[in-house]
Amino acid sequence: ATRHIISTTLTTIGGFMPLIIWGGGMWPPLATAISGGMVGATLLALIFVPTLYYLRVRRRARKAQAALTASRPLEIAV
Repeated sequence: ATRHIISTTLTTIGGFMPLIIWGGGMWPPLATAISGGMVGATLLALIFVPTLYYLRVRRRARKAQAALTASRPLEIAV
């Protein structure tokens, strides 16, 4: 799925390149803004969101493990 997202982003940016380079009037800034937004959204979706999800799952696992060890009675050596 990552390959499809990246290829879609690259083809969209490639489609805006003529407007960025040779466009006149208001088109180059608009094409630049759209291309930058595509890059930002792609990085956000492929790097930032999975990282936050991983950190959240890891924190939940640590809390569950801590609760499990805290609920066990202490064993006393005789």
